[in-house]
Amino acid sequence: MITAMSTFVSARAAGRIEGLEALLSRLRRCSSPAQAENMVAYAIPELVDAIWATLYLSDDGRPPVVYGDDVWQHLADAAIARRMPCATRRDGIVTTAIPIFSDMGVAGVLVMASTGELSDDDQRTLRLFAARAGRAVRRPGLPVSA
Repeated sequence: MITAMSTFVSARAAGRIEGLEALLSRLRRCSSPAQAENMVAYAIPELVDAIWATLYLSDDGRPPVVYGDDVWQHLADAAIARRMPCATRRDGIVTTAIPIFSDMGVAGVLVMASTGELSDDDQRTLRLFAARAGRAVRRPGLPVSA
């Protein structure tokens, strides 16, 4: 029984890594920031236990404008300033902002919501995404958002 359980956990972890690698590969092939943002909105909730996710990309290496809620903008600004994820809880929903950096500065910020604290596996997956997404979305030839 222990072997079967650890095999399941290993298979799930491998699936997360494969999904993350596939997402990063697709991001590298995006022809526009909007396409990249849309792709992340669908992929991240499938990879981690999230209700929704939105990627906001920077077009000038500075913190991007986060639309929708002033709390999200303040959360994103704090995460970028601290260079680490920041979260807030309201009505049982945890909203988290995860900064994404590239060689050129701020590449963007991922803002997402979950119904509680993220598991260690989810946190690891998001740290890997943030560490590698900057290179995937910041490359010559990808036009910046207007």
